[in-house]
Amino acid sequence: FQLIAARYETGSVLVTSNMPFKRWGEIFGDEVVAAAMIDRLVHHAEVIALSGESYRTRARRAAISADPAAAMRATPTPAPVAAPATAVVPAGAPGGTGGSGQASAAGLEGQR
Repeated sequence: FQLIAARYETGSVLVTSNMPFKRWGEIFGDEVVAAAMIDRLVHHAEVIALSGESYRTRARRAAISADPAAAMRATPTPAPVAAPATAVVPAGAPGGTGGSGQASAAGLEGQR
């Protein structure tokens, strides 16, 4: 919400979702915040609702139809859930904080 509120009427924002607006309260955990965010997003917006099957889904179904066993081989095994990760990055290194030397794993996402 803070990002959308900060960008409201100052710059463009493109949002894609496979969930209808009426379910955003469930997703964000607060109906009021979701409604306020949707209000800001659609105020000067062009909402484009797409329907039909995606190319990716269509290709996946075709591959499974051709070789059902391939679906089992191609389905990744979920990784075990671990505690939230942090990474130590030397100060001055790209992504470094310049202070404690710790950065969240999310902050290092683009450096892989």
